[in-house]
Amino acid sequence: MRSRKISCFVISCNEEDRIEACLQSLAGWVDQLIVVDSGSKDRTVEIAEKYADKVYQTDWPGFGPQRNRALAWCEHDWVLSIDADEVLTPELKVEIDQVLAEPDLDANFIKMPWHTYFLASC
Repeated sequence: MRSRKISCFVISCNEEDRIEACLQSLAGWVDQLIVVDSGSKDRTVEIAEKYADKVYQTDWPGFGPQRNRALAWCEHDWVLSIDADEVLTPELKVEIDQVLAEPDLDANFIKMPWHTYFLASC
């Protein structure tokens, strides 16, 4: 249905307790899934390797430079940046697919709604 490909990157460090749900929500839906890890000492990299197309292990130069590194590794024009504690819902994926399937799409940015859950299991 979607005619435009999506690259996605997740920047991580010691995220083993949350990254699997994030990557599960993306794997098989995005066309390229990248994890950029900054020296995790837990199982983050091991978990990421189960889902990501590529896991890069790097130093931490700061958020901006790390984001730019990740962008340089993305192969597609449409890029989704998501935090390791975030999960895409099936409804949001359908909505993104519909937008990126529009033949005359005149946009270079998609604003998405988000919800914060505090001390709750989702």
